[in-house]
This record gives sequence, structure tokens and C-alpha cells, in this order.
Amino acid sequence: MMLFTRMALGAGLLWASAVSAAQGSPEKASRIEELKRDIQSIAKTNTNRTDNYLEVRNQLQPLVNELLALTPDRLEAEKLDDVAGAWRNLWSDQEFGPGVDASQVYQVVSKDGYYYNISRSVSPKGEFSNFLRGIYADQGSYLK
Repeated sequence: MMLFTRMALGAGLLWASAVSAAQGSPEKASRIEELKRDIQSIAKTNTNRTDNYLEVRNQLQPLVNELLALTPDRLEAEKLDDVAGAWRNLWSDQEFGPGVDASQVYQVVSKDGYYYNISRSVSPKGEFSNFLRGIYADQGSYLK
């Protein structure tokens, strides 16, 4: 599980699909906002921790599952406007590599079929910026 937050807006990549769902009932919209706040709070508190992945994942998973259940299924093309842009890592249960500062991991998603992962690493030989460019293709209900 990886949680990212949009750099300019503070909304998470995970809940990009929740945008249209918030237009439903006021109770549903309120619950979605509450879940987003709770997820973001837990993730931010644990961004740079590596000793508690399982505990944090167990805290987040029920919240994520509920959020997903409250949001409508959409095709990837329908989510693209919500997802395109720059995102900063909030929390991940995956290692980023030796010396990578988890608070300095970013993903930039382009509407043109590319994404870029950017991170900062520190080693005894100095500081480095890491860049990875990937390609995705819309497969309807998933990206490949």
C-alpha cells in the first residue's frame, strides 16, 4: 500500500476516485471526508517510520476498504483528471531503497501515459536525486 498526497491540494491519490462520490448524500460526503482525514493523519504520523509497517497497515486497511466501498467504480480514463499532477509520498509499506528519505518521495503523473518517480537519497558518498520514468496504458478498468 502506498499513500500519496497531491502537493498543491492536500488530497490523496488513494481517494482521487472519492471526488465524485462526495456529490452524494451529505452523510456520505461527511464520512468520506472523515475517512480521508483519518487516513492522512495516520499516514503523516508514520511517514518516516520503518519499524511499524504491519501495525500501520492494519490501522489503514479498514479505513481504505470503507473509503473504496463508498466511492463509485470508475474507468481509469475517468480518474485521470483527478490523478494527473504531482504527488508526495505520505506512507508506504514498501522500502524505497537504501538512504531514501520517505518524506522526499514524489510521483508525477502525466495525462500523456507517463509517470515519474522522484526521490532523494543520502549515502556516505553524498546526496543523490533519483528519477524513474514509467509508461502506463489505459486498459479500461486498470492501468498496465
